[in-house]
Amino acid sequence: MPAHYPLIDVKKLVEEELNDSSAGKVIFSAKSRSINAVIAVHKNLKGHRMTSEKAAQFILYRLLEIQERDFCKTKVGQWDDPHFIVDQYGFSYEGVSYFIKFRIDSQSGELDEISFHPLEKDMILESGVTLKAQGGV
Repeated sequence: MPAHYPLIDVKKLVEEELNDSSAGKVIFSAKSRSINAVIAVHKNLKGHRMTSEKAAQFILYRLLEIQERDFCKTKVGQWDDPHFIVDQYGFSYEGVSYFIKFRIDSQSGELDEISFHPLEKDMILESGVTLKAQGGV
C-alpha cells in the first residue's frame, strides 16, 4: 500500500519552508516528539546542545532525504478523528534510526511534522527492511 501523501508534495512544502521560514509551510505540532527529541539525541551523541532552530532545520533536511523505500504505514483515525490521516516512515541517519510521522493538513495545506525521534521499538518498513531501536540514544 503506498503512502497517503506523495513524497513529492511533502518535499515541496519542506523546500518552500527552507527557502522562506516565514512561509509557514511546515509546523511542528508535537515539539516534544520532534524538535526536543533531536536536541536530546544531538546532546547525547555530540556532547553539546543544539538550538531549536537548528533542530528544526535538521528535521527538514532529513525529510528531503527520505524515499518511498522508507515508508512504513499510513494510519487513519489518529486520535479518534477519521479525517486525521498520517504517514509513518523509518529512516536511519548517522547510526540513529528515526520514527517519522507527518500529515498534510487538508484545510491549511501545511505539513504537520508530528514525530521525528529515535525509534522506541523495532520498525518493519513496507519494503521488508527492519530498523532496530537503539536504547538510550
